Amino acid sequence: MTIWYGHQRCTSLLLTGSGDRTDVSYSERGWPTFEAHVSRFLKLSYPFLWPGVIVIPSGVGNRAATGSTRSECSLALQPPVLPDDFKTELEPKIFTNGKDRKGVADMYEQDMRAAFGSVTELSYEDRGWGDEQFTAAAKCLSPTWSPRLERLRVSSNNRVGEVGMRDLWESLAAQRESQPSLLKQLFMESLNLDENVFHVFAGSLGPNDLPQLQVLSLKDNHRLGDSGIKCLAEALRRGALPKLEEVDVRGCNIGEPRAAEGLQRVKLWSESTGPDANSLVMQEEEKRKKLETSAKSARKKTQRAAAKQLAAENAKQMAAEKPAAAMPVEGLADRPVHTAVVGEPLLAD
Repeated sequence: MTIWYGHQRCTSLLLTGSGDRTDVSYSERGWPTFEAHVSRFLKLSYPFLWPGVIVIPSGVGNRAATGSTRSECSLALQPPVLPDDFKTELEPKIFTNGKDRKGVADMYEQDMRAAFGSVTELSYEDRGWGDEQFTAAAKCLSPTWSPRLERLRVSSNNRVGEVGMRDLWESLAAQRESQPSLLKQLFMESLNLDENVFHVFAGSLGPNDLPQLQVLSLKDNHRLGDSGIKCLAEALRRGALPKLEEVDVRGCNIGEPRAAEGLQRVKLWSESTGPDANSLVMQEEEKRKKLETSAKSARKKTQRAAAKQLAAENAKQMAAEKPAAAMPVEGLADRPVHTAVVGEPLLAD
């Protein structure tokens, strides 16, 4: 059952405005709480893709499926929560059968371990997250919970500050003797990072932290500047990111990034030296472009099909509402016609 809610390629519609025949709201009920949280496990979010989770409040109805009313719906892509936190949240919820509470909590933990234990890619782009959401998400991104994670996108969440960045990086860099991090690509674009916030990340990296990381994209963090890059260079000199190959600093207002000792071993992509065709950054951008093109094509196809279906339904409705042809009624053909005037009685023959 939870595959339908939690699958990365499925969109979950949370009908929070609907209810059963009781006065218990959606947010007060146990099973809907479980389904909503499972729906948020692994959903990918890209600016050009349909949201993975959509909240449809009361009064929106079927109009939520149209692009013109998507702004009326809250996009409920909040971070997943760990089982202990979910169990606490579940305590006051109402179940028709109270015995379901423990079973639902156990099912949540089982499903979360299965989902995050196998996921290789997560995209938390453009969700409007700040420190609180980054801290919550960070708990699920450590090698303990996401041992196979290889690609992570947290771009375009420009409300994050020092606290959220620190928690994220400490979680990603957490080491386990039996399971080091397998993260290979990390995209932190358009986060509005300045040198102080970035220092929280780079300054805390120690020897062999993120041992498999190959690509780090800091693109379009306009306030990063030379100081941020020097901080990264210092981390590399300490032995952090031993397999780092490419760093994208386009749009970061970098003056002379090569002047920072320690960056000579990586390919640094800036405005003056853009990524070449064989770079991992360019390969990722090409894959992203293909995904965007495919998404636009699918969206147009869906819109055409919806327009065709709507036209057919309108034609059918018009046909049903069309008045029947006038038929003569025996005995009335020769009767005189009278005009009714508002305010005056209708005269009889």
